[in-house]
Amino acid sequence: MPSSASWSSTTAFRPSEQVGATGEGGRTVLLDYAGGQYYGLDEVGTRIWELVQGGSTLATIVDRLEAEYDAPRGVLQADASALLAELAARRLVRVEG
Repeated sequence: MPSSASWSSTTAFRPSEQVGATGEGGRTVLLDYAGGQYYGLDEVGTRIWELVQGGSTLATIVDRLEAEYDAPRGVLQADASALLAELAARRLVRVEG
């Protein structure tokens, strides 16, 4: 699996087959069926997860976050990359490209 340092703007992300998700009130809980672990996502993490479900690229994710949140693009890119790296390390998302 490529590290976040090697991801390009065209790197796409999709949910792993081993993860289930449920949400309520702007928060999402991910369940790793294989490992039996739960992971909680806040509002921004939930938005990133929604975009991952559509197979979005890193650039698309950052573009959407920039349009929806009042934060500098560099911060949004760093935060999205960090979350995606954690999800990829835990095998909750597949990295494509």
